Amino acid sequence: MTLRKSTLYNFIWISAFKLLIEFVYANSISENFIMFTFEFNITRYVISWVLLMFTFIIINSVNTKTNTRTSTLLLYLIYLFSYLPGISLWSLSNLANDFFIFFNIYWILILIMMFGYSKVKTPTITIKIDENIKNIMFKAIFLFSAIYGIYYSYKFSGLRIHFNLLTVYDLRSTDSSASTLEGLLYYIVSTVVYPLFAIYYYKNRKWLGFIAAVFLELLMFSVAGHKLYFFIIPVGIIAYHFYDDKFFDYIPRLLSLLVLGGILEQIIMKSGFIVSYFVRRIMYVPALLDSYYYEFFSNNSPTYFAQDKILSRLGLKSPYSRPVSRVIGDVYANGSNANTGLFGDAFSNLGNYSVVIYPVIFLIAMILLDVITNRVSKKYYITVLVSIVMVLLNGEISGIFYNFILPMSILFLFMGYISIGKES
Repeated sequence: MTLRKSTLYNFIWISAFKLLIEFVYANSISENFIMFTFEFNITRYVISWVLLMFTFIIINSVNTKTNTRTSTLLLYLIYLFSYLPGISLWSLSNLANDFFIFFNIYWILILIMMFGYSKVKTPTITIKIDENIKNIMFKAIFLFSAIYGIYYSYKFSGLRIHFNLLTVYDLRSTDSSASTLEGLLYYIVSTVVYPLFAIYYYKNRKWLGFIAAVFLELLMFSVAGHKLYFFIIPVGIIAYHFYDDKFFDYIPRLLSLLVLGGILEQIIMKSGFIVSYFVRRIMYVPALLDSYYYEFFSNNSPTYFAQDKILSRLGLKSPYSRPVSRVIGDVYANGSNANTGLFGDAFSNLGNYSVVIYPVIFLIAMILLDVITNRVSKKYYITVLVSIVMVLLNGEISGIFYNFILPMSILFLFMGYISIGKES
């Protein structure tokens, strides 16, 4: 078997990425943030590299076979943003060995299942709808979402328009609906509906619709100052013009260069923005919180989905009176809201059983995403994928189904993207 040059380059860049974030962790994060400790152990460190090589073989095989699939891109991103920091943090700190074992069982099962899935064709759907009905429903969805956005903005911010990114945290207190169905719809229109309509109208040069979608997205940003909502459409337009599936080969390179830029920022500018907000907050904080969730729910009752936004309204009773993120924050993080995703979400819901059950749930979600996107170029919905990655890193996997899969299915159907399914 001949080793492909691109495979070797990808491994080198992923290795460079791991080394760079570990350098940052040892020399900056562990020294400036009390919640992180640096306790180097050569045995742990060697094990982390062995696991990197083993898991790279699996994920590289998946990437090679199915790099046009939505699920493959998502898997690759969360592998780099979640699994890699997880094994890195264990090797550089004092995280428990039993957490590390469960964490790896969980991840290796995900990778093996996705490897098996890469061997089969993407399932397809065939739905035929009369063109007149399709056009009516398309316009009705946009009208309804526009009315809802205006209503939501009026109720929580008085139709405020806000542009200043430096004062966004002053807006957060005005949005009190995050855990309600109103908040769920707010999230869906902001991360799925308006961005998809904006790119659709942009693609078809329907400028009135495009301007309306941008205005509505700005209203949603102005409610609570979530920066994702401010950038999601501009990034979508850039992706529409420049994205292609060769992007896979550049992901670890771009991430490595970003971390290297953060190191240079600290040396030259005496600033730590990239290190603090990218390496620490996006990568190492969720990894540390995963260990907290494991420790807590190894000794306390899981919630069995009783805190899910939908299932909690069907009669399920949580053993905790407060959101789990607040419970973990009170115990481990000085009362902060300790959101995490993937492994932590799994363990909080199902405890030890989650390491077997959750990979199956993840696989189902990925298959469904492929079904609804296999005829759609990623450049039309790349910003929605960014939102999905953020949920997988910091939220509940159940939210993938009703926050993204359901609304994307409806929109793609009436946009004409999935009227006839076929393997892409």
